[in-house]
Amino acid sequence: MLIPKLSLLAFGEPFVKLMFTKREVEVLRLIAQGYSTEAIAARLYRTTETIKSHRKNIRQKAQENGEDITSLPVFAVKYVKLLDGLV
Repeated sequence: MLIPKLSLLAFGEPFVKLMFTKREVEVLRLIAQGYSTEAIAARLYRTTETIKSHRKNIRQKAQENGEDITSLPVFAVKYVKLLDGLV
């Protein structure tokens, strides 16, 4: 299942594009809350290598869609705020 990528078109109209899986959004939410890779792995009952893979995939997908990913935690906070604003 893919979760929407959020961005704005002219006049502030929301545009939704599929981008992240449900698990990647879970990881993004935990990153936004300040959890480390190890803490996320423990919380989701996954290995740290699996979480590192999710982080890599999130970064890659975001960059492919033109997002500036100099800091994954900063991106995670912005993305989660946008996502929560639609719900």
